[in-house]
Amino acid sequence: MDMRLTNEDSRPVDVALCVDEAALVRLRPVLRHLCVALVDHPVRLRLLSSTREIEALTLGPVQAVVHRRIRWPVAARRLAELIEGLRADAPDVIHAASAESFDLASELARALDAELLLDISSRTDVERTARLVTPRSPHLIAFSEPLVELLLRIRTVAPNCVDLVRPGVIASKETACFADAQRRPTIVSVHPLSRETRAGALITALARLRDEGLEFSAFLLGQGSGEPGLRRQVRGERLTTHVTFAALQAGIGDVFEEADILAVCQPLQEVSIRVLQAMAAGMLVVAPPSAVHDALKPDETALIVSDGSPAALAAGLREALTDRERARRLAEAGQIYVREHHTVSAMAERTAEVYRRVRAHAAA
Repeated sequence: MDMRLTNEDSRPVDVALCVDEAALVRLRPVLRHLCVALVDHPVRLRLLSSTREIEALTLGPVQAVVHRRIRWPVAARRLAELIEGLRADAPDVIHAASAESFDLASELARALDAELLLDISSRTDVERTARLVTPRSPHLIAFSEPLVELLLRIRTVAPNCVDLVRPGVIASKETACFADAQRRPTIVSVHPLSRETRAGALITALARLRDEGLEFSAFLLGQGSGEPGLRRQVRGERLTTHVTFAALQAGIGDVFEEADILAVCQPLQEVSIRVLQAMAAGMLVVAPPSAVHDALKPDETALIVSDGSPAALAAGLREALTDRERARRLAEAGQIYVREHHTVSAMAERTAEVYRRVRAHAAA
């Protein structure tokens, strides 16, 4: 028994990471950093996805397995094809990047007799975990301490199967917030442009700030079915010289390094990578309270407003624009927090450690 475990420990852990399109949109920077950093660890990583965009994340030994989209009415046949393609070289661990991949990962783990590992980055992931039916308990990686606490409230979740692994981002050397006193203050919002994200409340807040004579430029980055209505609202508020709409680009970090404030329109139900990137760039985050994003600490690392109403958002942005010294201190503190708690190296080390422990659990 001991010899078998020793032999297992000396072999790289073979992992198949399921990445759905939604996870690729939300987690692309973290997934890219993880793929690069895991090269230095005894892990063989394969990325499973139905989109060829996943190939952009491959590096060196990291492989991409692009499969046909698995959906009704051909789901069973396509799932069987994927299973057969993996069976000859079956992974030790099937790792799902978000709730949209949980069912697929569960089916693969069952068919290939592999251990199941699920990433938990949002309340949706927690709720989906509570409903998931698997032959044996899955292992869970939570992105924040509040998510760990939510998971441990689920009756079927074993405490020894939950690990905290904070997503890693790369922090800038300089702090962006009000670094250039001559530059017009820049406010950025990164949300899908829909009613659910309450971008309209931010536009109303910006109109109030304009009426008070405050100088700023605002950029609403994103797309969605609500964009035409939001554009009409901007025209109606006579904000066309203050507000610019733009599609969300992959290189958002470069935008953040030239901006001052990230405005979040609603309480975050996920550990937002965009927010972490903004903090890493040294932007001040103005946001309502979040029950899951523990990097946002009121009056320590961010400026937290009471809610996502126009009045509350306007109050927070007004405070940031009129007290730049305090805004910059909060931004610097947020950047330091990210440097200390969200490093890429720590994320890779902890993830590799979880992979090894999960495989050892199966061997035992």
